[in-house]
Amino acid sequence: MKPNQVAYVMNLASRPDRWKLMNERWNKYFDLVQVNGIVLENDEREQYIRASDGLGQTHMKLIREAIERGDKTLLILEDDAIPEPNWFERWTELKSYLDSHLDDWEVFNGCAHQLKKCYDVIKLPQSAIIDGGICCASHFIYLNLKSAERFLVWETRKADIDVFYCCTGLILFTCYPILAKQADGHSDITNLERDWDETYISNEIHFKKHLGNIYIEYNIAKKY
Repeated sequence: MKPNQVAYVMNLASRPDRWKLMNERWNKYFDLVQVNGIVLENDEREQYIRASDGLGQTHMKLIREAIERGDKTLLILEDDAIPEPNWFERWTELKSYLDSHLDDWEVFNGCAHQLKKCYDVIKLPQSAIIDGGICCASHFIYLNLKSAERFLVWETRKADIDVFYCCTGLILFTCYPILAKQADGHSDITNLERDWDETYISNEIHFKKHLGNIYIEYNIAKKY
């Protein structure tokens, strides 16, 4: 049964294949809203920078619309997100905690890449919430709109949006095990083919290093 939650899916009009896959993967869990990514006209900037700018502008548009609706939180998925096994039970638990502790966090990243620091851990029955330091990735981002004005600062900073959410001093929570991975394939931002195997191997090394016995506890409890 769906948890009566809307997920906004970033998707370019030129990639209906990805929208189809997102519906196959996520539709039974969320009410999916297709969000046409902003595509900027060619200018003197490199393609990567221009595409990253368009992605960030699309995030800001979603945040402003959520503010107008009076929403308290906002869930954004990218169209290459693949749910991990047993993710839904863990997300239900995590969301319940996050929604009842809105004074404690600003950004929740459900699929952190390259976690570099760990400040604190909150142990839940099925997942560990990590008060994280530096990481990246933005294909499963849950925003606390009490901090909406701090998010809109992006409009003057124009950093890569995943770097902005995760590396600019916002209060970042992530979790172990992660909730979603990125699909291999063509990146519309870098215009390159991406293979994420090494990234996720590196992720596990970082989680093990920073979490210690907690890593072992939750790793054993994974349902694969």
